[in-house]
Amino acid sequence: VVASMIVTLLLRDDDTDRFHNKLAVDALDVFSSLTHPKLHEQITSTENLVNGLQRVLSQGSGDGRRVAAQVVRDLARNHVVNQSLFGETEGLLRSLITLIRSGRAEISKKAGAEALQVLVANHADNKKAAASAGAIAPLIDLLNLRRSDATIRAALTALKHLALGSKSNIETIANSGAIAALITVVRSGKEDITRRDAANTLNILTVESTQNVKLIAKSGAEAVDALLRML
Repeated sequence: VVASMIVTLLLRDDDTDRFHNKLAVDALDVFSSLTHPKLHEQITSTENLVNGLQRVLSQGSGDGRRVAAQVVRDLARNHVVNQSLFGETEGLLRSLITLIRSGRAEISKKAGAEALQVLVANHADNKKAAASAGAIAPLIDLLNLRRSDATIRAALTALKHLALGSKSNIETIANSGAIAALITVVRSGKEDITRRDAANTLNILTVESTQNVKLIAKSGAEAVDALLRML
């Protein structure tokens, strides 16, 4: 019943629709943050709820889009059925990628990256769909030392999950400038955990790719030493 009421607010389309949309995703955020797979399944099975979330992600206010991304993240985490459901929802992956690329606040970009990392983790179809939708370039753009370490780690984890088990994504990530950006994080990231995450992501990119090994080697002995220290 509560989920049905939330859907009604998500789909409101009047002068105050953004207020009602935000109110609805705030309520969903409370429910989805509870670690209860059955509850998550019940929420997402409510008619039109996923489409309502996609509506907020694509048309909502800045805060509304951020919270909607957090809801997607929480509902899909460790839940293959919900991963598939969100991945198959028309436009949802593209809306998350747009949030990563164009969200005004860094916290919104981070929320988009966190949602994307959950959707592509161990899910071959979502990996392929996200890469095809253009997820890789905006994630690499987040590997900028002006960003917070938390945001950089969210992007690193998303890139790592996109690369794992996908030779084509490994190639695309490497060819999109990720190696130079990752080496910069390994050498100059503020926190050890961030530098280690960057090193692990680089390590994944070298799996069955002698070309990527050569690209890392070309970065110089200092970069290689920094990488080895982190692994």
